[in-house]
Amino acid sequence: VSTQSTGDWNLACKKLLISHLFAALETQGPPDHITYYKYNGITFQRVWIQGVVSAVENKCAWLDDSTGVCAVELSRVLQKNIPVKQGMLALVIGFPRYSKEGVLCVSAQKFVDLSGQPNRETLWMLEVLDMALKQI
Repeated sequence: VSTQSTGDWNLACKKLLISHLFAALETQGPPDHITYYKYNGITFQRVWIQGVVSAVENKCAWLDDSTGVCAVELSRVLQKNIPVKQGMLALVIGFPRYSKEGVLCVSAQKFVDLSGQPNRETLWMLEVLDMALKQI
């Protein structure tokens, strides 16, 4: 699975629940054929998701935010020697894409351990829902 590292950096990094990410529509943007996503009227390329790491295998982690589970590709994270462990609360910013097998994966550009801040999990849900209500 290749990592998408270029794109339109003028687009906002969309904060989403994982279930919202699965509901986003994938489109190709001319003339560069870069993949964009649309959710709730917002076009984006990068996402900000948070959740608990439910598993780690090879260069992939599985992030669970209680609304869904998403694969997170860790190549860039591991190059920076950032430890990724099962059970940790994490913030992930990166490019979503589908693998050849049809699995939704976020290629992590940023990975932050939030385990020392357990309230962040509940606050994250409220923050994303608040943002969604403001867009209505």
